[in-house]
Amino acid sequence: MKKGKIKIGGLFLVVGILALCCGVFAQSPSVKLDEIRNQIPLNRQKVIETPLKINYTLDKTTFYVDSPIVKKLPQDKVEIEMAHSKIRDYNTGKWVPLKKTVDFSTEYNLPYQKYTTQVILVRFGKLFRFEQWNPQKEGSRWIEAFDGEDMRVFGEYQLVKTGEIVKEGKVYKGRRKSLFYHFYPFTVWPDLGMWRPTALVKNLPDGKLLISSNTERKKEEIILSPTENYMARSVLLQRGKFKQILRVNKTVKVGDLFLPADVEKQRFNEQGKPLYFFHFRDFKYELMTPEAVKIQCSLKFPKGTIIRNTKPLIGMPRIPR
Repeated sequence: MKKGKIKIGGLFLVVGILALCCGVFAQSPSVKLDEIRNQIPLNRQKVIETPLKINYTLDKTTFYVDSPIVKKLPQDKVEIEMAHSKIRDYNTGKWVPLKKTVDFSTEYNLPYQKYTTQVILVRFGKLFRFEQWNPQKEGSRWIEAFDGEDMRVFGEYQLVKTGEIVKEGKVYKGRRKSLFYHFYPFTVWPDLGMWRPTALVKNLPDGKLLISSNTERKKEEIILSPTENYMARSVLLQRGKFKQILRVNKTVKVGDLFLPADVEKQRFNEQGKPLYFFHFRDFKYELMTPEAVKIQCSLKFPKGTIIRNTKPLIGMPRIPR
């Protein structure tokens, strides 16, 4: 009787070990990571190759970490000397630091400035048009457009002294030149090509996937949503106190694509102090035709624009993905 119990117990032990081993191999991080590596580029390319018009609001907060405070003002405002901006003093003829009145954050103990702009982005493959303006400020429009061959930039601003609206245009022959930070929806499909094969993959209770890689020098974490075309719902990159955070708070379905509808991006320096906070919100998507995108990206300068041309680069032009 005892021998029978031992045999049965041994059988259960062997079965248990086999089941555990099969479970471990089935959940192998390298296998899962390889599968994810294949899925993300496919979904990313699908977004790039879908003609889209995107309208969103951008709240940008800039923290002045290196700019000393020269005067405290009422209502949590301060006057600072801009660390990297100087103007000519017409009385002395000398270059002096530019002074600026901004808000003060008691949470971070830093001066900061927040502004809100409206953005329209048209994108299809290599073609794109980026337009940004402040609806409450006259003469604050900026447009960048790439038609697949040349880059055209248009800026409209108001002179402080005279109030005159100045329009300037520039053509970059045979190349693309990004002058403003652009948020493209496909950036929430991260490139995992550089991730270590030893990165851990964990199934979360809500069906999402947590990919993490921790070394002595840096920490990386990505939460992916397989049900939303493997979109990254959050990304963390940390080296010491330096940190970059991306969060997708909301998503929306456009055609057969899931796309971000509310996104936050934060950046902290090596001392742990905030540098920039971006909040992209109130997204509105519109499916377009390739022909309509091409028309939008063939920017025509308005009447009265001062146009400057630049020479093409030697060699191959720099073309966006």
